[in-house]
Order: sequence, then structure tokens, then C-alpha cells
Amino acid sequence: MKSSKITPGSNLMWEGSRMMLPEHVELLRKHQKDFEKVDKPAIDEQRRAEMDELVCEAMAYVQPLQFTYYDKGTLRKVTGKIARYDEHGKTLWIRHEPEGTVKLGMEDIVDVEEA
Repeated sequence: MKSSKITPGSNLMWEGSRMMLPEHVELLRKHQKDFEKVDKPAIDEQRRAEMDELVCEAMAYVQPLQFTYYDKGTLRKVTGKIARYDEHGKTLWIRHEPEGTVKLGMEDIVDVEEA
């Protein structure tokens, strides 16, 4: 039997079937995205209080902050100044220059740092 550079041995019958259907490629990409998802980190009371204090100071002195927030299985970051805070809806609006204004729920914010 003749062997191939690609497949060692005598697997010539399947040499032409090295392509994947678009449906399979899409499923593999979706599986990879699902595999890369992370769980939302838990934040203790003390760290939450520190983050709240940073947010209050930044609103009073109009200082930029860097927010790390949880979004559908990924952790994202945004840096900007607080444009608005809704106490009832527990929502922050962050003025972020390239994208405009980003709306964040307080329960989604996992870290706050000075920018």
C-alpha cells in the first residue's frame, strides 16, 4: 500500500474528505466561545464598600475610573467619567470617549480602579 505525506499509513480512501461543512465550523466556533466563558466573580462586602467609595469620590470630583464588569460570560473593561447614576435602577452611565456612553448595572461591576 502507498502512504501519503498527510496521512501516514494506507488511509487513501478518506484523503479527499479533509474539509468541514460550514455548519460544523459554526458549531466548533460556538463551542470554543462557550468554553472561554467565565463565571461571575464573587465580591465580598468590604471590597464592595471600597468600590462604592471610589465611585462616590469620582462623581464628586469628576475623576475617571476604570470599571471591570461582567457581560455574558466575559469580563470587560471600560475607562471613563461617571455621567449619571440612577439609585433606584442601580445603574451607572460612563462617558467613554471612543464609544460614547456605556450603561452598567451595579450588580455587573466586579472591580473599580482609579484611571
